[in-house]
Amino acid sequence: MRLTWKLLKSAIFIVCVGCFSWQSVSFFEVYFTYPTVTSIELTFPEILVKPAVTLCNYNPVKREKFCAKYPHLCQKPNNMTEFCKKHPYFCTDDVSNLVIPKLGYFASYSSDEVVPDALMEIYIHNISENGADTWSWTVPHMYPSIESKIKTTFIFDTQRTTYVTCYSTNLHIYSSEEVETVYSSPPGDSVLNVFRTHIREEETIYPWTVPRIFLSVQSPYVPISPFVDGMFLEKNHAYMLNIRMEEVHLLESPYKTNCTDYEDLWNKNNKTGPRSQEVIFETIIVSYLKVA
Repeated sequence: MRLTWKLLKSAIFIVCVGCFSWQSVSFFEVYFTYPTVTSIELTFPEILVKPAVTLCNYNPVKREKFCAKYPHLCQKPNNMTEFCKKHPYFCTDDVSNLVIPKLGYFASYSSDEVVPDALMEIYIHNISENGADTWSWTVPHMYPSIESKIKTTFIFDTQRTTYVTCYSTNLHIYSSEEVETVYSSPPGDSVLNVFRTHIREEETIYPWTVPRIFLSVQSPYVPISPFVDGMFLEKNHAYMLNIRMEEVHLLESPYKTNCTDYEDLWNKNNKTGPRSQEVIFETIIVSYLKVA
């Protein structure tokens, strides 16, 4: 009986020593891997990277241009009086030539794919040849126009299966150009850009809605959809956005942040390739959708 009790106590002691040793090894491994003293560093860089700004028109193509190119896909409203009561902005001038797309609203209904296919054809052929200014909407007027350049971009609206025209400043997703910067030295607030947009309500290709602008402010390297992550702008309103620019620097190994300096890779690759992790994820998703 005594021998059994001694053996049991010895076994318990060995197990406790083993557990303590394992815990100690794990603790010291973490202790010597990661720093135990942290410090906070506040820096005020002289030069800041300006954010990208994207403005998108929810209306893909001007109604007049669409109906002039595809007259068989448009018709006069089947109840002009009622249509003008609901949407008076269509009827401010002579309505004898007023036609709207055949989308089942005050008009007959074409098949689901006819109008989207026509819109896709306009974006592939006409806009690429004549420019978005003619077919979609006018480039916003920007102040100051010397320091920034406006680029035409196109975003695919998966809900309506059509492209829409957007205008962006300082967006460099795959660009070989350097990003725009601004000095942080002047005290107080400073104006980065001022945009003035102009669209007409009667240009809408969807008669039950009116064209509206969506705005997004983002990193110059990260693609986003203004319809999802942006804000809706009301007509005849002035908006003032106060922007606070921040950068988050993740620690490298041994910390498990999976951190990659894409800007450094971009410079090493002769200023080619993606400039953010989000671009890579976006490319993977698009490739997957194409395969699917």
